This record gives sequence, structure tokens and C-alpha cells, in this order.
Amino acid sequence: MLNSINTVILTLITLLITGCNALDNTANTKSKNNCYTQNIVISKNFEAGRFSSCRVISDNHIELSLAPENIPINASPWYAFKVESSEKTTIDVTLNYLHHKHRYSPKTSQDLQSWALLNEEQISVDQDKKRIKLSLALNGKPLWIASHPIIDNSFYDYWLAKFNYSLENVNLQEIGQSGQNRALVELSSFANDSAPTIVLLGRQHPPEVTGAIALHSFVDRIFENDELAQVFRQHFNVLIYPNINPDGVALGNWRSNSNGKDLNRDWGPFKEKETQQIIKAIEDKTSKNSVWGMLDFHSTWTDLFYTQTEAQPNRFPQFTTDWMNALNRSHSPIKFQRKQSYKPDSPTSKNYFYERYQIPAITFELGENSAFEDIKISAAIAAETYMQQLLIRKQAK
Repeated sequence: MLNSINTVILTLITLLITGCNALDNTANTKSKNNCYTQNIVISKNFEAGRFSSCRVISDNHIELSLAPENIPINASPWYAFKVESSEKTTIDVTLNYLHHKHRYSPKTSQDLQSWALLNEEQISVDQDKKRIKLSLALNGKPLWIASHPIIDNSFYDYWLAKFNYSLENVNLQEIGQSGQNRALVELSSFANDSAPTIVLLGRQHPPEVTGAIALHSFVDRIFENDELAQVFRQHFNVLIYPNINPDGVALGNWRSNSNGKDLNRDWGPFKEKETQQIIKAIEDKTSKNSVWGMLDFHSTWTDLFYTQTEAQPNRFPQFTTDWMNALNRSHSPIKFQRKQSYKPDSPTSKNYFYERYQIPAITFELGENSAFEDIKISAAIAAETYMQQLLIRKQAK
């Protein structure tokens, strides 16, 4: 009798589980992580994966809701998800923006290496830009869709590893950890104790991928073995912090670190773990008068430099003008605009380094839609002209 009761109970449990699983494949199913239909899975279980929730509307239509990590926030609506099917099929994915509007055109990849814009014919945007529908054709292999090509923390690990033993007087080290205990890395080139120092910052804001590409190319040019780069490294110390917000990158955040704070509004207050450790590393290796320049790489609507105004006192008053003229007169495919401003109460890196050192402190912005190949070429030329202008000032001293 007991065995019969147990059999009945097990049968009921099996039916309940089967019923619950069946519900997962029906319309109106909601989830914060994955969505399943009979043949399709949509997920975000990878670095930089981002959507807030998903809802199955039908077997071939899933809606993803997009929301930032906090509000108010800069409108940089990052999304990244993976679509999988074991067979050839089609699916519509609707992106529902709960805050702000559609901004970034979808890019797709099947290997996380090669990316392409989704064809306009496959995209339908509502008039208010709060909802867009993507019509996707699946070929049985995973398909990633994202606001921009995904550059996650492993990108930096792979890239920076080559500097470990490649050049003399070059050092790669972990100088601290982020809020979620990811490595904060410093790449440095040391000429001597009395040499002036240049500081390069990157990836304070996770979605700003074109800025990350520019920093990569800029740094690679500085570490070339040609005469210009070697002479520059013999006369200047270089401190590089390429990935200041690894938690935000991993989480697919729109703007902030894992604590919900904009790191480029914490230069001065230094309340966040990441900025505290970066500034300590810089101050440990420099003195008040030894920093000659700072570049902070970002992305925005167009290619431009945010600089000090010409009216502000500066230890190198003509530097920015001369550098921009040299860059824009070169064969750089990107021509940069300049936006001058003075907002000393805004705790950005640009304002902090200017106020502290009275130097050209520049936010180097790349257009979010600029072609990667153009960015790589232009950033390398920017590094060449930057080194040349600094060496001119060094010789004059």
C-alpha cells in the first residue's frame, strides 16, 4: 500500500514539474535571465550580457525589457544577448526601453570576433523610439546581438599580456581590485625619476567601446620600436590604466561601477574603490610638477576633444592647439573637433588633472558610430603627433 502511495505521489510531482516546464514555453512567461520557447533560447549569461527581463510572446517572438542600473543616468542604453537554436528558424525580438530611447544600432556576431551591423530591413523602430523589433534568421549556431561589438575584460587580459616581457623598462602589474574584486591593472613605461609623466585612462564608462579601441591603438603606437617611440619612452614616463571599471564592463552597465556610481564624477571626492586605487598609484609614482599630460578615452556622438579653454592658464598653453592642428592636417581619416569648457566644480578626470597640475588634460572622445579601422589609424596617428609635440616641449625645457 505504501509503495502505491509513493508511486502516486511521484507521478503527481512529475506531472507538476512537466506542467511547470510547459508553462515556461507559453506566451507571457517572464524571466530576469533566460527566455525559452520550444526551439529557441535567449540568454545573457556572459560578460557584458544585459537586459532587465524577458517575456515570451509566442514561439517566434520574445520581448526584452531594457533598463539601466540606476536613474537618473546618462542615456547610453547598452544591451547584449545571445540567441540559440538547434535548427534553422526565424525569430522576432522586441527591445522595450523602459527608460530613455533607442540609440545604438544592433551589431551581430557568431563568434564574438567578427561583427556586422544588422541590416536595416531587419529593424523596425517605433515612432517614439521606445520599442524596436529585430527580425533575426538563425542558422543553428549561436548569434550574439549587442549595442556595440563586445569588448569584455578578457580583451584586456589578452592584449596586455604581450607587454609582460616584450620591452625593457615596461611593467604590467595589478595595483588593486574593483568593488567585485576584479583586477585593476597598470601598464607603465619608466624612463627615470626626473622624467615627466603622461597619464592615460580608459573604460570608465562600459558602453564606450570606440574609446576602448582608440586607447588600444594609441598605446600600441607608443610601444612600437621605431625611433620616435623609443626616444619618447627614453624621455617620458607613461602610466596607463586601460580598464578602470571592470565590474561595469562585466555587468553590462550603462554608466556606473558595481556600486552604481559614475567613476568619471569621482575625481576629487575619490569615494569609490576604483578611483581611490588609481589615484594612489599615480601619486606614488609622480610628484606635483612631474605630470605633463592626461588623456581620458571615451565615446560620444561624434569625434572630438573636450579641453580647457584658451583663457585658462596652462603650463603648456599652445600644446592642445598645436597637437590638434598636426593631427587634423595629417592623413588621419578622422578629423577631430574641439569643445572648450571650464567647469571646476565637476569632478571629472579632465578637471581634476587640470586643477591639480595646470596641464593639458583632455577627454579624447570617439564617435560611437566611427568605423573601427578608421579609429585604429587615427588613434595611432594621434599618438605619433602627441609624442612629437611633447618631445618639442621637452627639448625646449
